Amino acid sequence: MNATVTAFVSEVEAVNRGRTAVVVALTVAVLVVVIAAAAPGRLERHGSLPWSSPDGKRIVFESSRDGSNLQIYDMNADGADVRRLTHSSATDIGPVWASDGKWIVFRSFHGDVGQLVAIRPDGSERHIVSDRKDIGWPRISPDGKRVAFQSSDEMGAPVIVTVNLDGSDLRTVQTGIDRPWDPVWSPDGKQLVFAEQPPDAGDPTAQTESVYISEISGYNRRLLATFAGFIQLPAWSPDGKTIAYQTWTGKRGDADIVLLNVASGKFTTITHRDHPYLDETPAWLPDGRLLFQSTRDGRYEIYVMNSDGSSPRRLTN
Repeated sequence: MNATVTAFVSEVEAVNRGRTAVVVALTVAVLVVVIAAAAPGRLERHGSLPWSSPDGKRIVFESSRDGSNLQIYDMNADGADVRRLTHSSATDIGPVWASDGKWIVFRSFHGDVGQLVAIRPDGSERHIVSDRKDIGWPRISPDGKRVAFQSSDEMGAPVIVTVNLDGSDLRTVQTGIDRPWDPVWSPDGKQLVFAEQPPDAGDPTAQTESVYISEISGYNRRLLATFAGFIQLPAWSPDGKTIAYQTWTGKRGDADIVLLNVASGKFTTITHRDHPYLDETPAWLPDGRLLFQSTRDGRYEIYVMNSDGSSPRRLTN
Protein backbone atom coordinates (compact mmCIF):
# COMPACT_ATOMS: atom_id res chain seq x y z
CA MET A 1 0.00 0.00 0.00
CA ASN A 2 1.42 3.40 -0.94
CA ALA A 3 1.57 6.33 1.50
CA THR A 4 -1.56 7.99 0.13
CA VAL A 5 -3.63 4.84 0.48
CA THR A 6 -2.23 4.12 3.95
CA ALA A 7 -3.11 7.61 5.19
CA PHE A 8 -6.59 7.41 3.77
CA VAL A 9 -7.21 3.97 5.26
CA SER A 10 -6.28 5.42 8.68
CA GLU A 11 -8.83 8.18 8.15
CA VAL A 12 -11.53 5.69 7.17
CA GLU A 13 -10.84 3.57 10.24
CA ALA A 14 -11.19 6.68 12.43
CA VAL A 15 -14.42 7.95 10.92
CA ASN A 16 -16.11 4.55 10.99
CA ARG A 17 -15.87 4.02 14.74
CA GLY A 18 -19.09 2.57 16.04
CA ARG A 19 -19.41 0.09 13.18
CA THR A 20 -18.44 -3.53 13.40
CA ALA A 21 -14.84 -4.34 12.54
CA VAL A 22 -16.02 -6.32 9.52
CA VAL A 23 -17.92 -3.37 8.07
CA VAL A 24 -14.89 -1.12 8.56
CA ALA A 25 -12.69 -3.62 6.77
CA LEU A 26 -15.21 -3.85 3.95
CA THR A 27 -15.37 -0.08 3.50
CA VAL A 28 -11.58 0.21 3.54
CA ALA A 29 -11.25 -2.52 0.94
CA VAL A 30 -13.51 -0.65 -1.49
CA LEU A 31 -11.72 2.66 -1.00
CA VAL A 32 -8.26 1.16 -1.44
CA VAL A 33 -9.26 -0.11 -4.90
CA VAL A 34 -10.44 3.34 -5.98
CA ILE A 35 -7.56 5.30 -4.46
CA ALA A 36 -4.97 3.00 -5.97
CA ALA A 37 -6.44 3.75 -9.39
CA ALA A 38 -6.41 7.52 -8.87
CA ALA A 39 -3.73 9.72 -10.37
CA PRO A 40 -0.65 9.98 -8.09
CA GLY A 41 -0.42 13.08 -5.93
CA ARG A 42 -4.03 14.20 -6.38
CA LEU A 43 -6.23 15.07 -3.44
CA GLU A 44 -8.65 12.21 -2.90
CA ARG A 45 -11.29 14.28 -1.07
CA HIS A 46 -11.39 17.60 -2.86
CA GLY A 47 -15.15 17.67 -2.29
CA SER A 48 -17.10 15.13 -0.27
CA LEU A 49 -20.28 14.53 1.77
CA PRO A 50 -22.37 17.47 0.46
CA TRP A 51 -25.49 18.77 2.23
CA SER A 52 -27.82 21.56 1.12
CA SER A 53 -28.90 24.58 3.11
CA PRO A 54 -32.68 24.71 3.69
CA ASP A 55 -33.16 27.30 0.94
CA GLY A 56 -30.96 25.39 -1.50
CA LYS A 57 -28.63 28.34 -2.05
CA ARG A 58 -25.51 26.96 -0.31
CA ILE A 59 -23.92 23.53 -0.04
CA VAL A 60 -21.80 22.51 2.93
CA PHE A 61 -19.17 19.77 2.49
CA GLU A 62 -15.87 18.36 3.74
CA SER A 63 -12.57 18.75 1.93
CA SER A 64 -8.80 18.41 2.31
CA ARG A 65 -8.20 20.86 -0.54
CA ASP A 66 -5.96 23.08 1.61
CA GLY A 67 -3.62 20.19 2.36
CA SER A 68 -4.66 19.95 6.00
CA ASN A 69 -6.95 17.57 7.84
CA LEU A 70 -10.42 17.34 6.39
CA GLN A 71 -12.27 20.56 7.19
CA ILE A 72 -15.76 21.98 6.60
CA TYR A 73 -16.47 24.27 3.63
CA ASP A 74 -19.49 25.70 1.91
CA MET A 75 -20.20 27.06 -1.57
CA ASN A 76 -22.97 28.36 -3.76
CA ALA A 77 -25.30 25.76 -5.26
CA ASP A 78 -23.54 26.26 -8.61
CA GLY A 79 -20.10 25.57 -7.08
CA ALA A 80 -18.96 29.20 -6.89
CA ASP A 81 -17.82 31.20 -3.84
CA VAL A 82 -16.16 28.40 -1.84
CA ARG A 83 -15.53 29.34 1.81
CA ARG A 84 -13.67 27.44 4.50
CA LEU A 85 -15.75 27.32 7.70
CA THR A 86 -13.51 25.41 10.12
CA HIS A 87 -9.82 25.96 10.87
CA SER A 88 -9.28 23.15 13.32
CA SER A 89 -6.42 20.85 14.25
CA ALA A 90 -9.05 18.12 14.32
CA THR A 91 -10.48 16.17 11.38
CA ASP A 92 -13.94 17.65 10.73
CA ILE A 93 -16.25 15.50 8.59
CA GLY A 94 -19.80 14.84 7.46
CA PRO A 95 -21.59 18.21 7.88
CA VAL A 96 -25.39 18.49 7.85
CA TRP A 97 -27.45 21.67 7.90
CA ALA A 98 -30.28 22.30 10.38
CA SER A 99 -33.65 22.90 8.73
CA ASP A 100 -33.91 26.39 10.22
CA GLY A 101 -30.54 27.26 8.67
CA LYS A 102 -29.03 28.36 11.98
CA TRP A 103 -26.56 25.52 12.65
CA ILE A 104 -24.29 23.05 10.89
CA VAL A 105 -23.48 19.82 12.74
CA PHE A 106 -20.61 17.44 11.98
CA ARG A 107 -18.23 14.91 13.49
CA SER A 108 -14.79 16.01 14.69
CA PHE A 109 -11.88 13.69 15.52
CA HIS A 110 -8.70 14.30 17.51
CA GLY A 111 -6.96 11.00 16.89
CA ASP A 112 -9.21 8.30 18.33
CA VAL A 113 -11.49 10.73 20.17
CA GLY A 114 -14.65 11.76 18.33
CA GLN A 115 -17.08 14.56 19.11
CA LEU A 116 -20.33 15.84 17.69
CA VAL A 117 -19.81 19.55 17.00
CA ALA A 118 -22.04 22.44 15.89
CA ILE A 119 -21.13 25.75 14.26
CA ARG A 120 -23.01 28.69 12.82
CA PRO A 121 -23.13 28.85 9.00
CA ASP A 122 -20.31 31.41 9.07
CA GLY A 123 -18.12 29.06 11.16
CA SER A 124 -18.59 30.90 14.45
CA GLU A 125 -19.82 29.69 17.87
CA ARG A 126 -18.24 26.25 17.60
CA HIS A 127 -19.37 24.04 20.47
CA ILE A 128 -19.51 20.36 21.40
CA VAL A 129 -22.96 18.79 21.19
CA SER A 130 -21.82 15.36 22.42
CA ASP A 131 -18.59 13.54 23.17
CA ARG A 132 -20.36 10.24 23.66
CA LYS A 133 -18.39 7.17 22.61
CA ASP A 134 -18.61 6.01 18.99
CA ILE A 135 -20.45 8.87 17.33
CA GLY A 136 -21.92 7.92 13.96
CA TRP A 137 -23.19 10.11 11.14
CA PRO A 138 -25.56 12.77 12.54
CA ARG A 139 -28.95 13.74 11.16
CA ILE A 140 -30.87 16.81 12.42
CA SER A 141 -34.61 16.72 13.10
CA PRO A 142 -36.86 18.76 10.76
CA ASP A 143 -37.58 21.29 13.52
CA GLY A 144 -33.84 21.88 13.92
CA LYS A 145 -33.84 21.06 17.62
CA ARG A 146 -32.43 17.53 17.94
CA VAL A 147 -29.74 15.33 16.43
CA ALA A 148 -29.96 11.56 15.90
CA PHE A 149 -26.82 9.43 15.56
CA GLN A 150 -25.44 5.98 16.18
CA SER A 151 -23.44 5.44 19.37
CA SER A 152 -22.60 2.69 21.89
CA ASP A 153 -24.09 1.93 25.29
CA GLU A 154 -22.14 1.21 28.50
CA MET A 155 -21.57 -2.39 27.35
CA GLY A 156 -20.30 -1.34 23.93
CA ALA A 157 -23.43 -2.43 22.08
CA PRO A 158 -24.60 -0.25 19.14
CA VAL A 159 -27.51 2.07 19.93
CA ILE A 160 -29.23 5.04 18.33
CA VAL A 161 -29.55 8.18 20.44
CA THR A 162 -31.04 11.65 20.04
CA VAL A 163 -29.91 14.84 21.77
CA ASN A 164 -30.70 18.55 21.76
CA LEU A 165 -28.34 20.78 19.80
CA ASP A 166 -27.11 22.28 23.08
CA GLY A 167 -26.15 18.78 24.31
CA SER A 168 -29.00 18.35 26.75
CA ASP A 169 -31.67 15.65 27.08
CA LEU A 170 -29.86 12.70 25.50
CA ARG A 171 -32.22 9.77 24.91
CA THR A 172 -31.71 6.22 23.67
CA VAL A 173 -34.08 5.16 20.90
CA GLN A 174 -35.66 1.83 21.81
CA THR A 175 -35.13 0.17 18.43
CA GLY A 176 -35.47 -3.41 19.71
CA ILE A 177 -32.80 -4.68 17.28
CA ASP A 178 -29.21 -5.76 17.93
CA ARG A 179 -27.16 -3.62 15.56
CA PRO A 180 -29.07 -0.42 14.70
CA TRP A 181 -27.38 2.33 12.71
CA ASP A 182 -27.91 5.15 10.20
CA PRO A 183 -30.98 6.90 11.64
CA VAL A 184 -32.78 9.53 9.57
CA TRP A 185 -35.85 11.61 10.46
CA SER A 186 -39.00 11.66 8.37
CA PRO A 187 -39.73 15.10 6.85
CA ASP A 188 -42.61 15.63 9.31
CA GLY A 189 -40.35 14.76 12.26
CA LYS A 190 -42.69 12.05 13.57
CA GLN A 191 -40.73 8.95 12.58
CA LEU A 192 -37.22 7.55 12.32
CA VAL A 193 -35.85 5.19 9.72
CA PHE A 194 -32.80 3.10 10.60
CA ALA A 195 -31.10 -0.04 9.36
CA GLU A 196 -29.75 -3.14 11.05
CA GLN A 197 -26.22 -4.18 10.28
CA PRO A 198 -26.04 -7.83 9.21
CA PRO A 199 -24.05 -10.08 11.55
CA ASP A 200 -21.44 -10.75 8.86
CA ALA A 201 -20.71 -8.06 6.28
CA GLY A 202 -17.70 -9.91 4.87
CA ASP A 203 -19.53 -10.86 1.68
CA PRO A 204 -21.90 -8.06 0.64
CA THR A 205 -23.06 -10.07 -2.37
CA ALA A 206 -24.62 -12.60 0.02
CA GLN A 207 -25.98 -10.39 2.80
CA THR A 208 -29.35 -8.73 3.29
CA GLU A 209 -29.74 -5.47 5.21
CA SER A 210 -33.04 -4.63 6.89
CA VAL A 211 -34.55 -1.13 7.01
CA TYR A 212 -37.06 -0.28 9.75
CA ILE A 213 -39.37 2.64 10.48
CA SER A 214 -40.63 3.58 13.95
CA GLU A 215 -41.87 6.37 16.14
CA ILE A 216 -39.18 8.77 17.38
CA SER A 217 -39.02 6.77 20.61
CA GLY A 218 -38.30 3.57 18.66
CA TYR A 219 -41.65 2.02 19.54
CA ASN A 220 -44.09 0.61 16.99
CA ARG A 221 -41.24 -0.49 14.79
CA ARG A 222 -42.01 -2.22 11.52
CA LEU A 223 -39.92 -3.60 8.69
CA LEU A 224 -39.95 -1.16 5.78
CA ALA A 225 -37.70 -2.96 3.29
CA THR A 226 -34.85 -5.39 2.83
CA PHE A 227 -31.88 -4.80 0.56
CA ALA A 228 -29.68 -7.52 -0.93
CA GLY A 229 -26.32 -5.93 -0.14
CA PHE A 230 -24.75 -3.18 1.96
CA ILE A 231 -26.49 0.22 2.26
CA GLN A 232 -25.70 3.31 4.31
CA LEU A 233 -26.03 7.10 4.69
CA PRO A 234 -29.75 7.60 4.05
CA ALA A 235 -31.34 10.90 3.01
CA TRP A 236 -35.13 11.34 3.05
CA SER A 237 -36.60 13.37 0.18
CA PRO A 238 -38.41 16.64 1.00
CA ASP A 239 -41.75 15.23 -0.23
CA GLY A 240 -41.45 12.20 2.09
CA LYS A 241 -41.88 9.65 -0.69
CA THR A 242 -38.31 8.45 -1.18
CA ILE A 243 -35.15 7.66 0.81
CA ALA A 244 -31.83 7.77 -1.02
CA TYR A 245 -29.00 5.44 0.05
CA GLN A 246 -25.52 4.64 -1.12
CA THR A 247 -24.80 0.98 -1.64
CA TRP A 248 -21.99 -1.39 -2.48
CA THR A 249 -22.55 -5.00 -3.52
CA GLY A 250 -18.90 -6.03 -3.83
CA LYS A 251 -18.94 -6.10 -7.61
CA ARG A 252 -16.05 -4.40 -9.44
CA GLY A 253 -15.32 -2.10 -6.50
CA ASP A 254 -18.30 0.05 -7.42
CA ALA A 255 -20.71 2.04 -5.26
CA ASP A 256 -24.11 3.19 -6.45
CA ILE A 257 -26.99 5.35 -5.28
CA VAL A 258 -30.36 3.69 -4.84
CA LEU A 259 -33.80 5.08 -4.06
CA LEU A 260 -36.19 3.40 -1.64
CA ASN A 261 -39.87 3.98 -2.33
CA VAL A 262 -41.36 4.43 1.15
CA ALA A 263 -44.83 3.27 0.12
CA SER A 264 -43.82 0.10 -1.73
CA GLY A 265 -40.50 -0.79 -0.06
CA LYS A 266 -38.90 -1.20 -3.50
CA PHE A 267 -35.34 -0.11 -4.36
CA THR A 268 -34.26 1.41 -7.68
CA THR A 269 -30.63 1.96 -8.70
CA ILE A 270 -30.18 5.34 -10.40
CA THR A 271 -26.42 5.45 -11.02
CA HIS A 272 -24.63 3.17 -13.48
CA ARG A 273 -21.19 2.99 -15.07
CA ASP A 274 -19.02 0.97 -17.40
CA HIS A 275 -15.87 1.04 -15.24
CA PRO A 276 -15.18 1.05 -11.46
CA TYR A 277 -15.69 4.19 -9.43
CA LEU A 278 -17.80 5.29 -6.48
CA ASP A 279 -21.06 7.27 -6.50
CA GLU A 280 -21.96 7.91 -2.85
CA THR A 281 -23.47 10.07 -0.06
CA PRO A 282 -26.75 11.25 -1.63
CA ALA A 283 -28.32 14.44 -0.26
CA TRP A 284 -31.46 16.20 -1.49
CA LEU A 285 -31.80 19.72 -2.75
CA PRO A 286 -35.15 21.43 -2.04
CA ASP A 287 -36.08 21.19 -5.74
CA GLY A 288 -35.85 17.37 -5.69
CA ARG A 289 -32.43 16.97 -7.30
CA LEU A 290 -29.67 14.98 -5.60
CA LEU A 291 -26.20 16.00 -4.53
CA PHE A 292 -23.61 13.23 -4.30
CA GLN A 293 -19.89 12.58 -4.19
CA SER A 294 -18.11 10.60 -6.89
CA THR A 295 -14.63 9.43 -7.89
CA ARG A 296 -15.53 9.32 -11.58
CA ASP A 297 -12.89 11.98 -12.32
CA GLY A 298 -10.15 10.30 -10.27
CA ARG A 299 -10.77 11.90 -6.88
CA TYR A 300 -13.78 12.74 -4.73
CA GLU A 301 -15.72 15.66 -6.16
CA ILE A 302 -19.30 16.87 -5.62
CA TYR A 303 -21.93 16.44 -8.33
CA VAL A 304 -25.63 17.15 -8.79
CA MET A 305 -28.12 15.07 -10.80
CA ASN A 306 -31.82 14.64 -11.35
CA SER A 307 -33.62 12.22 -9.05
CA ASP A 308 -33.69 9.60 -11.82
CA GLY A 309 -29.89 9.76 -12.15
CA SER A 310 -29.91 11.77 -15.36
CA SER A 311 -27.89 14.89 -16.22
CA PRO A 312 -25.08 14.55 -13.64
CA ARG A 313 -22.97 17.69 -13.38
CA ARG A 314 -19.80 18.33 -11.39
CA LEU A 315 -19.90 21.29 -8.98
CA THR A 316 -16.45 21.34 -7.34
CA ASN A 317 -13.24 22.22 -9.17
